[in-house]
Amino acid sequence: MRDRLGTTIFLTTHAMDEADELCDRIGVLHDGRLEKVATPAELKASVGPDATLDDVFARITGAGIEAGGAYRTVREARRSASDHS
Repeated sequence: MRDRLGTTIFLTTHAMDEADELCDRIGVLHDGRLEKVATPAELKASVGPDATLDDVFARITGAGIEAGGAYRTVREARRSASDHS
């Protein structure tokens, strides 16, 4: 879309699969600060050869996605909810 329309699209999401598929560059925010910006491939490579963007987020933020739940618990709840929509 950027190439076709000549404009930048800003997307905010907690769905890491969506970000991986749609974004050329990703910025990871934590506690109101921009912690890291890179391509999806660069972010994943910085964590390990089989890393996902979920792994990247956990590494950068210390594995907490929000108050009231562990990162992996919240991730599984998101996946379950999206499977039923």
